[in-house]
Amino acid sequence: MTRRIERALPLLGVLAFLFITAGALAAEPDQRLPRGCTAATAPGRGLQRFVDGLHAGDVACLLPGDYDAKRLVLRRRGTARARITLRSADSKHRATVHGRLWVSSAGSYWTIEDLDLDGRNARNLPSPVVNGDDTVWRRVDVTNHRAG
Repeated sequence: MTRRIERALPLLGVLAFLFITAGALAAEPDQRLPRGCTAATAPGRGLQRFVDGLHAGDVACLLPGDYDAKRLVLRRRGTARARITLRSADSKHRATVHGRLWVSSAGSYWTIEDLDLDGRNARNLPSPVVNGDDTVWRRVDVTNHRAG
């Protein structure tokens, strides 16, 4: 019995270390969230994966920079009382999303604000495309230099 405990001690130490480290890493992003944001991301970290993880009531902030999305689909659903907001973290240093933005029919109750959208895309499709209900756009600069 004592021998089993002695063999298990190193494993328990490793597990305790991983548990403490995971807790510290999970708490770290919350300390850096911009004011008014429940989630934030930076360029190059997977914008589609970021928006796919949002839920009703989230205020998702994009840190300043250029986001090359190619095709960004907003398919999550907010509610009338708990909209999903996608905005720049800093309205004076706005984020720019390059590529096609599509609010799918499943994606309702979104608010898009303080962003620059460059809708150029390889297939020359229109952007943004809004099929979802109750989508609000505030202070969004939309360009699409595909027409010539």
